[in-house]
Amino acid sequence: MDTVSEHIEHYIISAISSNKYEAGDNLPSERVLAAQINVNRCSLRTSLKALEKDGWIRINHGQPTQVMGFLENCQISAASQRIKYIDDGISSSIMGGACEAVFDIIQILLKQEFKKDSQNIIDLFNVELSGVKDFIEFETHLANELIKLTSNNVYLLLMNQLLPLYKFSAERCIDLAKVEERLKFYMSVKYANLSDPI
Repeated sequence: MDTVSEHIEHYIISAISSNKYEAGDNLPSERVLAAQINVNRCSLRTSLKALEKDGWIRINHGQPTQVMGFLENCQISAASQRIKYIDDGISSSIMGGACEAVFDIIQILLKQEFKKDSQNIIDLFNVELSGVKDFIEFETHLANELIKLTSNNVYLLLMNQLLPLYKFSAERCIDLAKVEERLKFYMSVKYANLSDPI
C-alpha cells in the first residue's frame, strides 16, 4: 500500500507522463488538486515541494504551479520515480541508457585506473557469478570500487547519480547476452598483459 506522499506522487507523475498536464501547463489550485487526489492540502504541499526539487513542476508563490518538461528539466533522481510509475518507451530508454552509461564509465575508469593499481583491480574480478543478479551485484560493486579510486570528480558525480538508477533498472534491462558481452570485456581486463594497453 502506497503512503500518502507516494499516492500523490503517483497521481501527478502519471498525469504529467500521460500528457493530462503538459509542459508549460498549470496544475489546478491546491484546493482543487487535493480534492481530485483525495488528500489534505498539507500533504499535497509537501509532495509538491518534493516534485519541484526533482524538476517535475515549478512552484510560483501567488501564481499557479507550472508543469515542467521531464527530459529537459528533471533531475536524474526523477527518472527512478518515472520508471516506478510509468511503463512506456521513455522509461525503457532511460533504463537501458542507465545500464549502458554505467558500463561505459566503468570501461573508462578501468582504463584510467588499471595502470595505477592493476593488482587490486584484478582482484575485483575474482568472484563466482551464477546468473544475472550475481552479475548486477558484481558490476555495482566494481563501479563503487572504481569511483573510490578515481581522482576525476565528474565521473564520481556521474556514478553517484547513475548507480541508484542502474540498481533500479538493471534486472529489467540486462539479459544473459549483455552479461556475456560485459564479462568478455571484464575477463580481457583480468587477463591482460600488464605491459599492454587495455
